[in-house]
Amino acid sequence: MSLICSISGEITKNPIVSPKSGALFEKKYIEKYVQTTGSDPINNKPLTIEELIPLNLTQNTSQVSSVPPSVSITSIPNLLSTLQNEYDSMVLEIFTLRKNLQSLKLELSSSLYKVDAAVNVASRALRERNEAREALEKLISSIEKNNERLDNEEEKVKQSDEKVENVKDSNGKDEPKQVVIEDIESAREKLFQLHKSQKAKFPYNKSSSFQLEKTDDHKQIFKDNKKLSITYNYSTKQLIAFNSKKVFTQDIETNELKEWDPQLSNISHATINNNGILLAATKLKLKFSNNDTITVKSHIQSVVCHPSLNLFVLIDKNHINLTNTKQILKTYDYINVKKSDIHVDGELFAAYDEKEIKIISLVNGEELTQFQPTYKNVIELKFALNGYWFLILSNNNNKSSLQIIDLRKNEEFSKIEVDDIIGDISIDLTSNIIILKQDTSYLYSIYDKKLKKWSDPKELLEIENDEQLYNYSTYDDLIKDGYLKVVSFNLNDLAIYKLIDKI
Repeated sequence: MSLICSISGEITKNPIVSPKSGALFEKKYIEKYVQTTGSDPINNKPLTIEELIPLNLTQNTSQVSSVPPSVSITSIPNLLSTLQNEYDSMVLEIFTLRKNLQSLKLELSSSLYKVDAAVNVASRALRERNEAREALEKLISSIEKNNERLDNEEEKVKQSDEKVENVKDSNGKDEPKQVVIEDIESAREKLFQLHKSQKAKFPYNKSSSFQLEKTDDHKQIFKDNKKLSITYNYSTKQLIAFNSKKVFTQDIETNELKEWDPQLSNISHATINNNGILLAATKLKLKFSNNDTITVKSHIQSVVCHPSLNLFVLIDKNHINLTNTKQILKTYDYINVKKSDIHVDGELFAAYDEKEIKIISLVNGEELTQFQPTYKNVIELKFALNGYWFLILSNNNNKSSLQIIDLRKNEEFSKIEVDDIIGDISIDLTSNIIILKQDTSYLYSIYDKKLKKWSDPKELLEIENDEQLYNYSTYDDLIKDGYLKVVSFNLNDLAIYKLIDKI
């Protein structure tokens, strides 16, 4: 059997084995390689000459030649020895070159693979960019076409929100289709789209100081009807007042005064929804201006109207009830609700029960989140018209706190604290200015988007103690006028003011 050297590929005469790789080598080649590199030529592990293991092969004595005599340097044997040494060096060099060549092949293969992968990634990125560019061009084209119909589409949305589908009753007369719980979700989507399309911008420099300027003379309201409880409907621009037997409405723009007799005794609550339906309530009975009547089992403590549906939220001592004008649709168990408000999109409902403020879904009554007021005496809860800020006004002795909650993050975003009693708050339709009512003056705070905070309150207008202030400007008003207006009134008269930069 022939023993082949792993370096030269020739039959070995003096075979040696490396303990690191187990490979067989010719002695002269492996010793020279180890002296040069200090490693095993097969696996590059550290190797010394002393670690090499020679193989003693049995040889026939007749085949063993004696050591040749010394020859001179000029002799042919010496010349052959020199050539042999050069050949040995060449063998080692060729082995090293082959080894390096193999390593370079592996590195080149790896580099080519990485290049191919990079090319594929770049190609995919370019393809996705081109697809995105085409999609963007189509979107821009679509937006340009839709912008031409935007005014008409907005009007259609308004009409669809306000429209009530008519059906025939048993006598063949038209009557409104009755609201059901499922309508809340579809109404929410319509209201969301409407508010998104009517996103109003604050028409002032926020670094300015402001004042209120009266636009006309005071108007007398509810003439000869004193000791009335008065509220205001922002959407219909009507004041609603009632005494124990009658309900009165007054249109702010036309000054038209109407009277409604619901034929109830000891009226405790009255309101009007955005579709113009009036509601009057005693402790256990509700009467609507469409002549529907509902009797309830528990005393009604407050009433809240849905922003677009003929849906009313009735609060008694132990429940939150949802009703249309015909019947109670749903009842949720919530005890001792003292303050409440409904979100501008009509599904979220805020309720304070003297312990915490709960945000509830009117669709299923599920409690979505809760907040703690600064003080237990909660004066007012209010959802801002931008849809994501929620205001909590509370006071204690001579201190007041207005918490601004960001519903998107479900956390308190900012807080305005005043060393006085704040009895009422109003936030404009752009949700950039909050007006706070003290005993004899209105204060205002401006939102700074860069600093993400509300300014310290400044005085806006001196007032009489019993005045109330509400938003007057709708989205259409702001587009037409270019400034915001508010309405201020008491039992005797009313005035409309515009908000202007202070000179």
